[in-house]
Amino acid sequence: MTFQSIIWKIRTAIQKRWIGVQDKLGFYPYQAWIAENENRDVDQTEGSGIVNRPLVSILIPCDESSARDLLASLNSLFEQVYPNWEACLALYSDSFAKINDDLTHLFQTSERIHVFRNQRNQGFDPIRAAFEQTSGEFVVLLQPGDTLSLRMLYETIQALNQNPQLEIIYFDEDHLTVNGKTRCNPFFKPDWSPELLLSTNFLFNAVFRRSLMDRIVSQQSFDQPINFADLVMLCAEQAQYIHHIPKVLYHRQQPNVPPRPDDAPASDRQCRVVQDHLNRIGIPAKARTERGSVRVTWPVSGKKISIIIPTKDHLKDLNKCIASILNKTTYSPYELVLVDSSSQWEASQRYYQKHLHMPNISILRFQGEFNYSAALNLGARSAHGDIFLFLNNDTQVVDPDWLEELVRWADRPEVGIVGAKLLYPNGYIQHAGIVIGMEGHASHIFAGTRESSSGPFGSVEWYRNYSAVTGACMAIRRELFERIGGFDESYRLVFSDVEICLRLIRQGYRVVYTPFARLIHRVGKTRSNLIPPEDIDHAYQHFKEIVQSGDPYFNPNLSYMVRIPTFRRRWEEAPPARLQNIVKFSRSSTQIL
Repeated sequence: MTFQSIIWKIRTAIQKRWIGVQDKLGFYPYQAWIAENENRDVDQTEGSGIVNRPLVSILIPCDESSARDLLASLNSLFEQVYPNWEACLALYSDSFAKINDDLTHLFQTSERIHVFRNQRNQGFDPIRAAFEQTSGEFVVLLQPGDTLSLRMLYETIQALNQNPQLEIIYFDEDHLTVNGKTRCNPFFKPDWSPELLLSTNFLFNAVFRRSLMDRIVSQQSFDQPINFADLVMLCAEQAQYIHHIPKVLYHRQQPNVPPRPDDAPASDRQCRVVQDHLNRIGIPAKARTERGSVRVTWPVSGKKISIIIPTKDHLKDLNKCIASILNKTTYSPYELVLVDSSSQWEASQRYYQKHLHMPNISILRFQGEFNYSAALNLGARSAHGDIFLFLNNDTQVVDPDWLEELVRWADRPEVGIVGAKLLYPNGYIQHAGIVIGMEGHASHIFAGTRESSSGPFGSVEWYRNYSAVTGACMAIRRELFERIGGFDESYRLVFSDVEICLRLIRQGYRVVYTPFARLIHRVGKTRSNLIPPEDIDHAYQHFKEIVQSGDPYFNPNLSYMVRIPTFRRRWEEAPPARLQNIVKFSRSSTQIL
């Protein structure tokens, strides 16, 4: 190991530790991130270079209880850098006699504000009435008390000028304290993630193309008022061009009163929206709340599953793995295909002989120099199932329906690979998805957090799309695996799981993480802690473009240096530079960092 390599590794370790200390002690709060990353100076000429300047209609539903919060929302509109907008107020009450003088003055003098009152007609829907009278080419919903960043409309229109086909544009958001003065609790979102929309309605305050929304509103019955959450889901179902702006452009007001006892929890309301969505797209599924999040289930096909487990000695771990599968798994039919890589222990041979008589267990011998990818491919060639589940021998089943959950998603035609939530033996998260460029080539997001934890990247309990999931537990349809040629055997030990996920994404499939299939994973029990240099080189060639541009299923405002989601620091080593340093120093030391 060279002196330069030692210095770089020490510096990297110190920086990672310092991020953890800052987060634990609160030395780098959200306000510090705002101060470093957001320019609050307003350049009134900033929007002058925009060629296409469409009108944006801001739809604001309001009743008497929220009228006092309305002024802050309207003021944020008048402060916009981009001037071509109108506000359409949908009033649920026709008695606004007690609104303050400032609002009265705005209503009377501003040509940009249009008010649509409840006409006491049976079935009258203020939102529908206001929407039908809007003139804008684009529409956004603004809740009273919520405010827009000064550049929200400008950033949106700039994105539309760069890509005129966009139908939905969404952005990051945060919350305002009760006094409306302090921003807190940001949500830094990924790029378009269809499965994430099942768990949280992250498009609720997006900007929608009017023609898209017109088409959907016209299909809605007049018997029921428009529910905007349903409208958002309908737009997402039909839109083809959805774009994410990774900037905090929307500020939600935190409620100043506790919810009423009869108020449905947010997860229950999301369940109803998701259930209606599933009904519309023809999936016979049920949405319910589980561990504080939305879970969707539908009948599985009953296809045979081949659980392919590479192994070498370490019988204690292997026995726990197989016993947990046989004793806990409720799904059938399945088979176990053990791929033995030159086990040395006599006890291993006795163990195999003991299980050879079982009809759903087969044992293969992998000969020659160890190659993890080749061992997995050997198991796949000898398997009989319609779906392959690649599983490490140091895992242990937690949930009896784990296999059913993985099969449910793996069998979806739009899904390429599905991965599970893996836990350390102490119950902390080991795997909940992989981010390309994190800690170098790729690493596990949320690792080291507790179950049900949440933060600036949302909850670990949400369905998500990722660029990759770990090969320690991944499921894929047989026909798809064979069509793409299986694992790349130029990788001897690591990164072939990430590479096969990226290959599938390039062919139009999605990689899905489900938090509702849980296993314990005793990491690294059956392999060396050293990464072959050729694996590092191959992965660099396959990952460098994504590392350079940023993982689309992560957020550039978050740190790539550590696994627990936190704010990116300005002094962090950029992911491309870190990746290059890993490759540079891999010849002197191949130990995992």
